[in-house]
Amino acid sequence: MSIAVSESEDSDTNLLKETVENGMHKSKIFDETIENGMHKSNIFDETVENGIRKSKIFEETVEHGIQKSKMFEEEDHNTNENNVGCYDRFFRPCVVEFMASLLFVCLGCMSVQNPLGANIPLPSAVAVSLCHGFLAAALITIFGNVSGGHFNPAVTLGCVISRALNPLLGLFYFLSQIVGSIAGAFIARAILPKESYVAIAGGAHILTAVGPGKGIVCEMILTALLVFTVLHSFVNDRPKDSNLLGPIAVGFALTASLLAGIGITGGSVNPIRSFGPAVALSSISTDAWTHHYVYWVGPICGSIIASLFFILLTADAGKRCCLQTKK
Repeated sequence: MSIAVSESEDSDTNLLKETVENGMHKSKIFDETIENGMHKSNIFDETVENGIRKSKIFEETVEHGIQKSKMFEEEDHNTNENNVGCYDRFFRPCVVEFMASLLFVCLGCMSVQNPLGANIPLPSAVAVSLCHGFLAAALITIFGNVSGGHFNPAVTLGCVISRALNPLLGLFYFLSQIVGSIAGAFIARAILPKESYVAIAGGAHILTAVGPGKGIVCEMILTALLVFTVLHSFVNDRPKDSNLLGPIAVGFALTASLLAGIGITGGSVNPIRSFGPAVALSSISTDAWTHHYVYWVGPICGSIIASLFFILLTADAGKRCCLQTKK
């Protein structure tokens, strides 16, 4: 019996050892599996990190490409802007001012002749004033979107003082207006009959009713009204639906100025309206040059007064020049 028990115990011990060995073997397999899993996890992490790194490199490459593209677009835009800028900012406006000045002086001189003939009396002051007012409104409507429709050095000076126009461009405007006025006056001289042209002194302004002092004051007041109207109509911000009112307001202001001053100074309110006809008349008579300075000094002084009043008191807040002292 003791031998049988001993064999049974040995058998159980062997089974236990085998079980333990199997467990240890399975444990090693499990550890190896975990190690393999961790190794694969590390490989996966490295793969993810490499992917993230490559993604960042790709993003940086894309950003650099976008930056280079923007730089190229800016350079191209600046190049086009420079090429187009000189044409749009200087050439077109100056040509437009030349053409507007030519038409204004030419038709203005022609309007001085009685439109219905010498045998039919008309209030010529009314006819001339209305012609100039309507003409100004039409020219501003046509050319205003390109140059502002000045065709008047007094208006150009007012826009420069009120900081609505570059001074250099204003100088080119002035030269264009001078040349346009001379061309327009000679065209009017070529169109009008010689007798009529001589009778109306070529549409030039000749100061005969008052002295130079009164003439300067008259032209100064009339021009101040015109320039003040221009600045409020086009320099101050206005709703888009009121754009058509600007030319009408300027036309009314010019008509009123001429109606008030035509019997005193002839109603110039525009230096080139007097200068061009005086040049064209020079070969026939020099009377237009006798007090010609009146038609420069008066409008220039009126423009300065209106512009200063505008930028100091009545302009919009963003365009007004404040002189109040700081506390």
